[in-house]
Amino acid sequence: MTAGQRKKELEESLSQVRIALTDAFWLKMELNTEAQFQFLETQVVPAGGDGRLMYMRYIGTDLTKFQKEFRLFDLKRGERVPEGRRGILINQKYADRRLKLLAARLLDRLMQAQMNGIEIVGDGKLESKARRLKTQAGSISLKLNPSDVAVLRPKLEKFLGRTHEDFDHLLTEMLTVNDANLQSRHQFFYDHIAPHLELYPFEVGDIVTIRAWTKSGYTRSANVKVYGTFDFRGLEDSDITGAANLLDIMTFRELYGQMSDEQKAELKAISAEVKVQNYDRKNLDDSVFGGMDEDLIDTQNDTGFSEFEGVDIKRTRRAIEEVPLFAQEDIDDGLALSAAVVLNPDESIEDAKARIQDAIDTANLPYKVVTWKEASGWLGWMITLVWGVLYIAIGIIFIVALVIINNSMLMATLERVREIGTMRAIGAQRSFVLKMLAAETFMLCLVAGGVGILASMTLLSWAHSFGIPAPNDFFTFLFSGPELRPSYDAGHLATGFFVILFVSSLATLWPARVATRVAPIEAMREGE
Repeated sequence: MTAGQRKKELEESLSQVRIALTDAFWLKMELNTEAQFQFLETQVVPAGGDGRLMYMRYIGTDLTKFQKEFRLFDLKRGERVPEGRRGILINQKYADRRLKLLAARLLDRLMQAQMNGIEIVGDGKLESKARRLKTQAGSISLKLNPSDVAVLRPKLEKFLGRTHEDFDHLLTEMLTVNDANLQSRHQFFYDHIAPHLELYPFEVGDIVTIRAWTKSGYTRSANVKVYGTFDFRGLEDSDITGAANLLDIMTFRELYGQMSDEQKAELKAISAEVKVQNYDRKNLDDSVFGGMDEDLIDTQNDTGFSEFEGVDIKRTRRAIEEVPLFAQEDIDDGLALSAAVVLNPDESIEDAKARIQDAIDTANLPYKVVTWKEASGWLGWMITLVWGVLYIAIGIIFIVALVIINNSMLMATLERVREIGTMRAIGAQRSFVLKMLAAETFMLCLVAGGVGILASMTLLSWAHSFGIPAPNDFFTFLFSGPELRPSYDAGHLATGFFVILFVSSLATLWPARVATRVAPIEAMREGE
């Protein structure tokens, strides 16, 4: 189907929808209900379909505590979900990468790459995005009203420096980008075309319907209000932190399939009213059909039924009523798939884990306590791997320093064999020689360590001022931002000095052992 045929089909569908929105249509509803509903079913409903389906990841949580505990949480648009209210907060990264109009997303990706110094020419992925961008003219044209086209046409012609009868052709030419014209066309799109489009399928304040599979395997739906969008400061470009949206825990429980006490009571009452019975699977046929009393079957007075019987069908403005407020007790006493325990800085993770697990086992609860690294899955293991690589690298540096210092001290000792022998000959004890070498090592550590600490302070201060840029998304998440700004305190400096002293002392053991075993007579012969 061509873009023109698709546009004609949509216009015909819109005309049917406009008929259903008139007062005259709903006045006829009371006179001829069947015909009006048949019109809705055959003409209006197919135009709507299922709406725009979007796959959305969400985390059900106590939104008030979440926004309070996560210090990097930053509300971009809208407002926080009021305490006790149901609602959802959309991740701004998710909105820009998944919900935003495709043409706008492609332009943003290309523009971001150019800002990072990457050219379209020569990059396969960017070239593919540029080619795909050209195909979005028809999609944009379908979303514009005739009045919008009348306003945009002269602006496009002036911008491109040429005229054309086909508006889609002008749009296609405007969306044909390269490294030279990308910035100007990106600016033109957002200055002139974007104001006439809906860049997102819903806005802050709209009601969205979330449909999810419950734990039992059936679907449930819930209508929630979009209160705002958010991201995490410093992690705006991270795909890891931009994958999930935030949903209130009460709605999450309903979508998961948990039933409240009121719902359980209602289900029990319905079961009693319709006289629900349990049957043996083996004798199901006989149990259901074998005992049917034919006298109960009335074929003479079958008047049928109406699915609209008892329903007051009037034209009303569709609205979603406010759900009653819920209290903190409702949050605390309900279902939770996982819970985080925040410890004091001086408390041991393993001790706390053991105490919590003992309490769970005592209460006979089917829960398991894991550390945050285990709960994070691959991300936790990746962080452990990074720490392991850092420790291995530091260990290698220590070994190299140990060998260098050991070799230097050994050479210095061998060069002073005669002096050491002379000292031993005039009465110096081995302990004195050992202390002398230890004092020499300490002085060298004091001077060299002091110089090293001053150099490291200078380097860290420079890195803190200018920042170390993250090379990719993983390091952006690891750095908690697009750049790493290292810092230090007195404890770090003291630790570094004592590590230097320890390594140097360890490296001096063998040279000191060699020096103390030098015989005076052999030392005196060394110079002969």
